[in-house]
Amino acid sequence: MLRTINIAFILCLFTTYAISPMICKGAAVDNETSDGLRLLASFDLKNPSRTTGTLPTVFCGRTDLVYDLTISAVANWNSNSNTNAESLFTLGRNMNGLAPNSVSVMMWSGNILFARLTPGDLSDTAQSTTPALTVTPGEKYTIHVRWDHDSISLDCNGQHIGDGAMASDFVWPANRPYFIGFEDNNLNPWTGEINSGTLRVYETRIDAQFAGGRASGYFVGPGAHRLEVTYPRADGGKIRAHLTLSDINNKQVIANLAPSSSSDSDAEFRLPRLPYGWYSATAALDGSDTHKDLIRSIVITPEMQDREPIAVSPFGIADEGILQQPGQSNPAAVDAELDRMSAMGMRWLRVWVPWSWIEPSRGVYDWTQLDDLVLRARQHGLQIYPAMVGGTTDWQSYKTRETAQWYLMSPNCYMPLKLADWSEYMTQFARHYRGRISIFQVWNEPDARNGFFPFDPAHYAQVLKTTSDAVRSAVPGDTVSLGGFCAAYSPNLIGSTSHDGSDDAWGMSEFYAQNPQADYNIVDCHFYTIDKPGQSWDGDVATVQGLRAFMKLHGDGDKPLWDSEVTFATGVPGKIGSGFAQVPLLSGEQQAARLVQLHVQSQSVGISRTFWYSLRGYAGLINNDFSPLPSYAAHVELSERLFGMHFMRTLSSGGETRVYLFGNGRSRLVVAWMNTGEQSIAASSLLPNALNLKRVDMMGNVGNILGTSMIQLTNSPVYIVGIDRS
Repeated sequence: MLRTINIAFILCLFTTYAISPMICKGAAVDNETSDGLRLLASFDLKNPSRTTGTLPTVFCGRTDLVYDLTISAVANWNSNSNTNAESLFTLGRNMNGLAPNSVSVMMWSGNILFARLTPGDLSDTAQSTTPALTVTPGEKYTIHVRWDHDSISLDCNGQHIGDGAMASDFVWPANRPYFIGFEDNNLNPWTGEINSGTLRVYETRIDAQFAGGRASGYFVGPGAHRLEVTYPRADGGKIRAHLTLSDINNKQVIANLAPSSSSDSDAEFRLPRLPYGWYSATAALDGSDTHKDLIRSIVITPEMQDREPIAVSPFGIADEGILQQPGQSNPAAVDAELDRMSAMGMRWLRVWVPWSWIEPSRGVYDWTQLDDLVLRARQHGLQIYPAMVGGTTDWQSYKTRETAQWYLMSPNCYMPLKLADWSEYMTQFARHYRGRISIFQVWNEPDARNGFFPFDPAHYAQVLKTTSDAVRSAVPGDTVSLGGFCAAYSPNLIGSTSHDGSDDAWGMSEFYAQNPQADYNIVDCHFYTIDKPGQSWDGDVATVQGLRAFMKLHGDGDKPLWDSEVTFATGVPGKIGSGFAQVPLLSGEQQAARLVQLHVQSQSVGISRTFWYSLRGYAGLINNDFSPLPSYAAHVELSERLFGMHFMRTLSSGGETRVYLFGNGRSRLVVAWMNTGEQSIAASSLLPNALNLKRVDMMGNVGNILGTSMIQLTNSPVYIVGIDRS
């Protein structure tokens, strides 16, 4: 990740560049910063408020440059009343539409500062975002943003906000204008003042990366493994390299490892045999007068014997971004994501399918993007589970009958304008994907005020019935699921029989009053606990049990229950997150523990399929740059341990101890942890009638259990496996 470094001075002028209305103050040679960068030029913005300009072409089209932007600005609004986007700096549209190789620095909704970087292939974004800010008129901000070809860093008023990374490359397009104070000439103007600004351009003196691209750092089996670093360009003379490795507890396990082989452009390190788990690798690269630290996380996981058949697998993942609108897909990036999903044991992939992407004009269908994704997913052993959402054209969207609802999470949240058009679309969709897609989810979080418009269950029930009739008529045997209710099932809403237009959601009783039971086969909800203390899922056990009882009372007791979105946010432990996760963040180990706990407890209360949301990012299983999080390794082991197992019973759920029993034939598996604190317990007491007991940690490291061996239960789940002797 790039971090911001302040430059106290600029060397005297060597080269001058004409860049109106910016004035080049200097292009410095051999002015090196502490992170191996050479300052090439610094441009002071002349009267920067509402200005535009272009960067000299010598600083464009290159992946070895770093751009450093500082802007001082004053807001003149109150965040309680302003919900507009306020632009500080943009290079190409990055919010209203998405341009290749674009950058935005904005105050979104008047109170959330973010910096976003988009690569040339549009397959990705890197961004850093603040939690919601309290903005008052006269509030001063000094914004510092630094980005290179695949990452971006954001500081605000001297505080480091965060870093974002991606797996594709950005380059500054030649002759493309930038804009100070608005987006793309006239959109989203900054309604306060912009007092000053500086743009600096640096060159990396050592251009280096870990070999393997998006697949770098994923090792399977006990090893020994090899990690390679390449440095195709380095102007500091011959490179000397060594490697340091730290484990999940930040304990150094390898120090200053020398390469097993090296050349003028690469170094290969032979790792000793290590326990399965997650590690942080730092390759220190030294030239004669420069230094660079290259950091990437890696995982070493056991070999996966097999995956559950699709029909019975409980493991799914929800990824809204993997299906792109026509013309914006990156097949290599899609395959890389599918590789990771498949390798950790996933069998189901939930994607949003906007109507207007498939039927851009009435009766004209474009199946290209989704056909390609369905094929690639099948090649990776994944089944597509589409969330069918609305369209945005005038003939598709209910929006044409109403004033725009600014609070909706997407323009696709308006119900169809004419149900007959929606019926024909769903008929054609089901026929086209006969034998490839057979379960269709109707909408996304339609119970929420921001998820479906008009905001009432009667209109949603109409769309549900229209979809069900069309799909079942087109392909008998195809099925329909509810749209992932996110609040209707909650204890304070489940019995609600009415709602107000200003409420956040309507309740389950009001939905069942529409008598919709015949129009769906699967009850699908989103059991998020990201806003609960410690982000623990433990409290939702009782919530799901209450929903199960309610379903039975209303004739849905025999229907499967799915959870198509759930996640836990990780980052700097205790730091408040951003976006939908403005809560204290978990450590990587804590997130991995929550993942295991979630799946075990979900199966204990009858949730037959759980979809993690999503693959990449602070709430994902890998980082945006495709490097692994600890939860990735935990999922590999979880899918292996639960293979072929079915839930038998809860052994302990009182106090802080949680113990769950699974089995298959004579094979037995106990999963145990403490919600808080620690407890020493005899391993044999967990499986008293079992032979050949073994203890397995959540990363897959196996140890034998002898006689009266004691094990220490912590918040990180442990597996106890054995063979029932009866």
